[in-house]
Amino acid sequence: MDGHRIPPPREELSDERLREIVVAEVLMDAEERQIVQRTWAPPRGTTRGRIATALVLAAIAGWLWIFPPAFLAPPP
Repeated sequence: MDGHRIPPPREELSDERLREIVVAEVLMDAEERQIVQRTWAPPRGTTRGRIATALVLAAIAGWLWIFPPAFLAPPP
């Protein structure tokens, strides 16, 4: 419904008119939700997640570089 117009009291409306108003409100709400979903898409990956992944991978790489396992160590 229009934000600037006050609808008549529901007791004074016929059942058919009341049904039309409710259906119109539901359809407008559904259309607004659809527009919002099309215009705003949540980000696929967050910056925090990328930073955390990079830190974990850097820690593992550093651990392997400082303390290499036997199968990665060069032969003597």
